[in-house]
Parts: sequence; structure tokens; C-alpha cells
Amino acid sequence: MIRQIDQSRKFEQTSGDTVIACANDIQYSIRIPAKVKREVIRSALAQGKKSLKQIVFACYAAGIYLVLCETGSPNRRVVIDQEYEGHEPTIKAMILRHFQKAGINFTPEAISFGLVGKDSPAHHLAWSVYRGRQTANRVITYTELLALIK
Repeated sequence: MIRQIDQSRKFEQTSGDTVIACANDIQYSIRIPAKVKREVIRSALAQGKKSLKQIVFACYAAGIYLVLCETGSPNRRVVIDQEYEGHEPTIKAMILRHFQKAGINFTPEAISFGLVGKDSPAHHLAWSVYRGRQTANRVITYTELLALIK
């Protein structure tokens, strides 16, 4: 079964938490608190090395990487929702770089982007965690996220 990944509330929407969820044969979600997002953006912009858009893509890729690490089977086929249309190659390259740095061989062909609809289990999980009906498996910290996007 192909795993799907969806996000509730984009990273750049800093007034609320972001949830990234993976579902189908396994269900796993992470929550990135709004405060963490604001602090990471502020810190990364202060370093002057990246634009806001680059920071957003880097954080999204880091979140996907964290979800994929926790759900095992790195070469299991996964479809990621098209949150940032036209920027999929950049995001995919960032995800693959995280695996490479960790010494994990991840097949690029295992990652694809597509529409993960509102009927998707990944969408339902992300929305449920975002709304507080379920608890995220993990809450991401400022230190952990900033270390991944550097």
C-alpha cells in the first residue's frame, strides 16, 4: 500500500501549529507549534542565508523527513500532497539530502508528489491532530527543527 503524507496549516502560516501526517498502512503525525515556527523563521532570517520561501521549503522537507524516519521502510513508496506546486523537485532534493546525511539509502523513485484529497486517511489524521481530536505522535522543538534546516 502506498503511504500518503498531508499537511494541515502551511508552515508560513505562523498563527497556528502545523501538522504533518502519514497514513495508510501506518498512521503517524508530528506537530510543529506556531511558536517554534516563528522562532525558526526569525532565527534563519537573522542568519541571512535563506529567503522566507527557502526556509518554508526547508522546514516542510524536514518535517516530511522526520515523519518518514519514524514510519520505517525508507524505500516504501510515498505520495506527498502538492502543497507547494512547482517546487516539488527542490523539496524532494532536501528530503533526500536529510537521508543522505543520516547515512540512510533512500531511493528517489520512492517519493512522488500528487493530490492527496480530503478523503485521504493522511488528510483525516492531519486534520484530526490539528483540531486537537487526536494527539500527535511527536511535537517538534525549535532546536531539533533549526538543526535540520541549517
